[in-house]
Amino acid sequence: SKSDENLGEMLNLYKDNDLIINDKSELSFTIAKAYEDLGDYEKSFKYFDQANKLKNNNKYNFSREEKLFRNIKKFFDSNEFNKNKKNFDNRKIIFICGMPRSGTTLVEQILSSHNKIFGAGELNFLRQVTTKFFVLEDKLNNQKIIEEINSSNNILNIEYYKLINYLKIKESIITDKAPQNYIWIGFIKYFFPNAKIIHCCRNKKDVLLSIYKNNFSSSDMDWSYDPRNIVRYYNLYLDLIKFWKYKFEKFIYDLSYEKLVTDSENQIKKLLEYCSLEWDKNCLNHNKYSKTAIQTVSISQARKPIYKSSVNSSEIYSKYLDNYFKLLDN
Repeated sequence: SKSDENLGEMLNLYKDNDLIINDKSELSFTIAKAYEDLGDYEKSFKYFDQANKLKNNNKYNFSREEKLFRNIKKFFDSNEFNKNKKNFDNRKIIFICGMPRSGTTLVEQILSSHNKIFGAGELNFLRQVTTKFFVLEDKLNNQKIIEEINSSNNILNIEYYKLINYLKIKESIITDKAPQNYIWIGFIKYFFPNAKIIHCCRNKKDVLLSIYKNNFSSSDMDWSYDPRNIVRYYNLYLDLIKFWKYKFEKFIYDLSYEKLVTDSENQIKKLLEYCSLEWDKNCLNHNKYSKTAIQTVSISQARKPIYKSSVNSSEIYSKYLDNYFKLLDN
């Protein structure tokens, strides 16, 4: 068949010793996917493993992330602010965050099918402005944050919307689906009091596998090519998200990927209600009505109608990844 022919050609090309490492890694991801489609999971895993080993540059600096997360928790744990900003842009941002591959793209596609919402995609704006004003060498500038939270001015909101204005969006409700915005939830709480935060939750083993099977372009994802690092990052994320939920429980809406794909209509209704929006049936057919361009590795999945086949997909590979699955924090 045509797909067997293609696979044969790729395997021949794979033997070419002149292939540069990056191309060889990319080819390995593609071969792995082809074997997966054929149901040959042993060979599929072999090539996923190879792809990741070729791509892994061991350059990701975990100590920076750990230091920043510790600093953030310490600051928000020891400071209580009971007043919200009075000055903020009257447009509304819906921040969709969570682990990469937890369903953030699907959620944005569903929401951006709504007639009142524009899906702006994965924006780097929040991190950009927060780090510019409040982070110095992975440490928080505590004094500056306290001053700005207490000031009548709203520096973070103003600077964020300056960047939004470049996008020339006419809708007044906008989604920002940078998954790692979960890091800045405390800042969103005080500087964007009219924002909504949707935290996407998915079976952690499926998240690990899905990250492992994907080739990311961003250097922010350099931790994703070694299962030990995925576990380490996941446990860091979980620790911080638990902290935010303990601090600002009512401000964060947990959305289960599994519930969303198995009970779509009910879950979408609840989601719209949380966002203070009326029902729009287009949200059930996001693949027809979404107004958002997808620029992430989720492109092929999120363009399809909602499907359930990714639920518990990790079981297929558990014999290869079980040691890592056991290390994921409960």
